[in-house]
Amino acid sequence: PSWSSADQNAGLNYDGTKTAYSPSFAIVDSKLYLAWFEHNGSVNQIRVRVFDNPGWSFVDGGGSDGINKNSLKDARVPSLFAFSSKLYATWLEYGDSGGAGVMIAKFDGAHTWTFVDGSGADGMNKNPFADVWGMGASGGPQLASANSTLYVTWSEGTPAQIYVAAYNGNDSVPAWSLADAASQNGINRNPTVDAFEPILATLNSRLYVFWEGDSNSGSGIHASVFDQGVWTAVDGLADNGITHGPNGFAFTPSITVANSKLYLIWLEDMQIRVQTGN
Repeated sequence: PSWSSADQNAGLNYDGTKTAYSPSFAIVDSKLYLAWFEHNGSVNQIRVRVFDNPGWSFVDGGGSDGINKNSLKDARVPSLFAFSSKLYATWLEYGDSGGAGVMIAKFDGAHTWTFVDGSGADGMNKNPFADVWGMGASGGPQLASANSTLYVTWSEGTPAQIYVAAYNGNDSVPAWSLADAASQNGINRNPTVDAFEPILATLNSRLYVFWEGDSNSGSGIHASVFDQGVWTAVDGLADNGITHGPNGFAFTPSITVANSKLYLIWLEDMQIRVQTGN
């Protein structure tokens, strides 16, 4: 196999002298979209381009500002997702108090982004501009779909809790409802310890969420499945969840589906670890 440049050997930043992080791809109607965050000299902006072959066009307005809800506020860790033949983007945007909001916007396929996270400046948060966690250039909110419903997950609060919300699918009158435990207090195994970096996956029409959680002896990867309105642990119920060793430090999970199986990869004690489950 051979590789050839798809960025015209020039990079895709709006400004090649500024720093860019956290690229995310999605395909909608056979079009490849790319999002990232890039500093504009004042704050980080969410930038989006579409591949026109051989070049790339901006679909974020093309100016020095991206698609931030407030262009004066710092925005980071975007993630793109294709749902119902439409492109959605989610990211963290920071307020004056230092907390962040979970933002979600939909692209009309031409020029316009419309926010579907509510009209408030704080976006999707359970608590306005609480501590919403994204690990530098990773670990931000994530989108996925199951049974024709769009979901978003994020980590919020102190101790950090994993939240999951379901979308009503109506872009004209958008609404989200927490799909968490009956207490609406997140889905952490242990709510007294921190949980970070949630990711979503779908297998056999079931929604799975994986995250990094602290334990009494280190940190591990935890997992739950959402089926018929109930979350059920699928990580063995051990204190440290899914880990290679009983006292390891596991973090940065990533998940994919292949041949009707889930493949989970993570870092643990400086080693790459992989497990599969069905």
